[in-house]
Amino acid sequence: MKSNFIYRAVYFFLLSQIGLAQNNSLSFDGDGDYVSIGAESVGKPCTAEFWVKRRSDANFQVLLEKSNFSLRLEQWAASNKVGYTKNGTYDTHFNYVAPEEEWVHLAVVATTDSTTLFVNGAYYTKNNQTTGVSIPLITIGKNSVNTLNATLDELRVWNVARTESQISSSMSAELNGNESGLVAYYKMNSGSGTFLTDHSGNGNHGTISGATWSSDVPENLASTNDLSGIYSIGTGGDYATFYAAASALNSYGVSGPVTFNVLNGTYDGDFSLNSITGTSEANTITFQSYSGNAGNVILTDNYAWAGYVVLFNGADYVTFKNMTFDRSSSSGYSRLIEIRSGTDYITFESCVFKGRNIDNPSIYYSLIYTYSSDQYDGIVIKNCTFTDGGGYAIDLRNGSTGGTGLEIINNTFTDTHGGIYAKY
Repeated sequence: MKSNFIYRAVYFFLLSQIGLAQNNSLSFDGDGDYVSIGAESVGKPCTAEFWVKRRSDANFQVLLEKSNFSLRLEQWAASNKVGYTKNGTYDTHFNYVAPEEEWVHLAVVATTDSTTLFVNGAYYTKNNQTTGVSIPLITIGKNSVNTLNATLDELRVWNVARTESQISSSMSAELNGNESGLVAYYKMNSGSGTFLTDHSGNGNHGTISGATWSSDVPENLASTNDLSGIYSIGTGGDYATFYAAASALNSYGVSGPVTFNVLNGTYDGDFSLNSITGTSEANTITFQSYSGNAGNVILTDNYAWAGYVVLFNGADYVTFKNMTFDRSSSSGYSRLIEIRSGTDYITFESCVFKGRNIDNPSIYYSLIYTYSSDQYDGIVIKNCTFTDGGGYAIDLRNGSTGGTGLEIINNTFTDTHGGIYAKY
């Protein structure tokens, strides 16, 4: 048996890591560091805002770049002033120099009439040059020659002209990620790896080259603990493991819909989703393969006698989509999903379930199993495949006090000891 002491120690360790990982930044050293995004530029009206700590550099410094336009922290031949350039047409700047080694919040707002700079949430100055102005989302931190020597945090790109009030009211707090007009949002909180998550839900993720994670963040930037928006799981993601993501959900709850995009890989399961504060029909939680291919994300448990890979212990409104649950190589039990009292409205969509090839009717070899007698509402299992496993592939016999909304639709069963056992 696994030691309860070890579980508690690991749990508290992960909680401490989650707390630390809630607030990081990304540091560029001026020597070729950049982030590749490759998304479309955002035309007028548009806004780019970010926290930045500038370091001295002999060359001009690029913030955001596309082939013919760049937003610059230090403009060329402009005494280090913030500016922007349309290649072959103009180099222009604001009458403002960002301080060295000091965090400052900058926002550049472009309309058809002018391009305006806000500093620490307040109007600073404007420039009447608007020809070809857009917010580039090809790269962060470089053009073909020059790079950025600064630390960045909370980079946000909008397809609206943000007002002074809007900028100042949200600059010191993380966004939910579903705000109107938000095109790309980089919290820069991961703290490890080369994957930069776009938390806007628009998929404008980046690949980090050279830039390093830093714990140096603006002192007045509040990091919210409850979850809302888009997160990633995997090496370089917001959470390295499912266990860490589940611990954050169980500890902090949610304040809006949450989606976890899971990067390709094989993950150790053995985690529990308990009663999570804030979940509802509107505030759902979704775990899904980032690639959309169930074969690219595999959840398993290498401990032969583990009772489950995922435990639903009172969680509601949770969906797993395009993922594989696999204990086909287990020498012991092969139960994959265990559902306990208080759990409602859970969905498995387009998932693959693989059990141990064993001719044994024991419930420990069932692939999905309701552990305790209760009314389970809203269980949906659709477009999934079930292979091998003893017992029943789907064993809902303990839903004995009734329940509504059970849907088992368009699933495929191959070589399972039993098919479906349901008491509703």
